Amino acid sequence: MRINFTFYLPLILFLLIWALLLYKIADVQIINKDYYKALALGQISTYFNNSGERGDILASNGELLATDAYFKNLYLDKDKANENTYKFLKELGFEINEKDVIDFPSSLYLVEERLPEKKVEEVNKKAKEKGIEGIIIRTESARFYPSKYVASKVLGFVNKDGIGEYGIEKAMQEYLKGEQISNFDVDVSPLLTKKLAKGANVELTINYDIQMFAEKIIKQAQEFLEFKSAQVIVLDAKTGEVLALVDYPNFDPNNFSYYANQGDLEIFQNSAIQKLYEPGSVMKPLTMAIAINEGRIKPEDTFFDPGMVKVSDRIIKNYRDRSWGKVNMTNILEYSINTGIVFVEQQIPHSIFLNYLDALGFFKELDIDLPGAVFSPNNSLKKGYDVNFATAAFGQGIEITPMHLIKAYTVFINEGKMLTPYIIKKVYKNGEILYEGEKRESSRIFSKETINILNNMLVSVVEQGYGKRAKVEGYWVAGKTGTAQIPWRNLGEDKIGYSDKVISSFIGYAPAHNPKFLMLVKLDQPKYDYNQEWSVTIIFHKIAKFILDYFNIPPDYDINNTSANK
Repeated sequence: MRINFTFYLPLILFLLIWALLLYKIADVQIINKDYYKALALGQISTYFNNSGERGDILASNGELLATDAYFKNLYLDKDKANENTYKFLKELGFEINEKDVIDFPSSLYLVEERLPEKKVEEVNKKAKEKGIEGIIIRTESARFYPSKYVASKVLGFVNKDGIGEYGIEKAMQEYLKGEQISNFDVDVSPLLTKKLAKGANVELTINYDIQMFAEKIIKQAQEFLEFKSAQVIVLDAKTGEVLALVDYPNFDPNNFSYYANQGDLEIFQNSAIQKLYEPGSVMKPLTMAIAINEGRIKPEDTFFDPGMVKVSDRIIKNYRDRSWGKVNMTNILEYSINTGIVFVEQQIPHSIFLNYLDALGFFKELDIDLPGAVFSPNNSLKKGYDVNFATAAFGQGIEITPMHLIKAYTVFINEGKMLTPYIIKKVYKNGEILYEGEKRESSRIFSKETINILNNMLVSVVEQGYGKRAKVEGYWVAGKTGTAQIPWRNLGEDKIGYSDKVISSFIGYAPAHNPKFLMLVKLDQPKYDYNQEWSVTIIFHKIAKFILDYFNIPPDYDINNTSANK
């Protein structure tokens, strides 16, 4: 027997409509009862984000650094608000100025963001009891940084339009952003956005534990040294991965608008790549390496230091005007003798010196996974004046960023080849790797023999010279101190020459003969008392010890046997 579907079609349609109606009733009364009840009372208006969630940013050990989260934000509807509305909000402790609301161009005025759930319940309950109109609580998605200040200069932030600003958020915007879909003219549950295509996740090379510890030490040191700013960069010695990048003072990207409203936009800049400075005496090992590599000097060569040297019309002196007498090349680095390193530089033809600095990247833009990196062509040095080369030999009159310096120093930990620092470990989505960072190195700049000689010299700086406080018992640490006078122009003064303000730094690596890490610590205008507990070398020591312990690096020697061979 044939079934007449035409006969049953009205019944089928009726049953489908009835089923949909029952579902809607269940949705209103059971599934989303509280949501629709509040909506009917005019107390909640949902916010629909017309894109998928932004991808997460994670540290190398999986710690979540940035993610999308949902928050309740309190708005005032200007068209419905009245005198009682303003009074009600003030009674609940909200700060609101009626004139600001009236002058605001939109009909919705944001009163407060990210309300705690208890506050939301209080507002809803009391607004209903008193019949208050014009109160809207919207559930909105926003970028959330769980660790607040940690690595904030690396991360950057996401603005109100969902666009990354500064740091990784800006650099990886196209990967991180969720897929766009068509706009809807109706309110929909924010839960729907979770079904949209999420952006790719970005895993950084940053080690969360090392980053946290370094930031803690810098904060502690600032209380004693009162420096204006500070940077710490830690690289993996084998790959060039950035294990930590600290830039103090930092900021809370959850509240970026607070700083922006105060006009403090400089707080968002990453000084490790975005600010030039004269590095000072940390430049001396590079000058020494060039001379040794070119066969212009040998480690056992000697030099008689009278305490000053005249180059063209300028007198160059040592720290505290000291005269060292007869010294060898290692002593020049141990005690950071300016006149000695000028002697070394004078053995090198200017063109060769410039070629090495160019190969070390001093005149080039950084190839780094972060936006806004700056560089200086150092044109004054290239003019070829003897005095400019003499001062450049000890790091004055030449400008670089901290990242330029630590990149150049990778030749000492990579057998004469320079590593390119990188901070993005991988980008992935739905199990597919879209991008992966990798080790990159230059062609050979220094011979292995030269690097071995410099390693021993830099170990001696820590064992015998001005770097003693950087020493970690049980390990051979190699490094160099640096103190650089700050030019008046860098302090905003319209003067020629140098102020009495200084930048203090230490750069080093350990274990010296099989390095695990390379680290730069830089302090801007610290206040030093040389009998005090803190110094730039002490900061290096504390972080270095933490890293060696963290990775369970075996000691180089028994601390009870100080005669161990290097």
